[in-house]
Amino acid sequence: MAIISLSSMSSAGPLTGPETFYGQQSGTDVKVTASQIITAAVAGGNYLGAFTVALLPAAPATGSTAFASNGRKIGEGSGSGTGVPVYFHGSWRTFSSDQPVAV
Repeated sequence: MAIISLSSMSSAGPLTGPETFYGQQSGTDVKVTASQIITAAVAGGNYLGAFTVALLPAAPATGSTAFASNGRKIGEGSGSGTGVPVYFHGSWRTFSSDQPVAV
């Protein structure tokens, strides 16, 4: 799954309603809702890069996105995360579950 800067995306119109976008990352389904994308865009979110969970920036702008290289996907056990896209909203959260990112 590729993550690109929201500022480089163009839109055919506003995202409304309950749209859900699906993709694959390392063979695992990933779900992102329109409201998560809108929240990141309104907050001026930007892609910061890839980090381990411990080294994610402490207080970036709300809506910033990154890749947590050792974050856990749904179903991965403690200490065996293979990486997940995350966004910042008071804490780093995974797009797939909206839960705090864990190792």
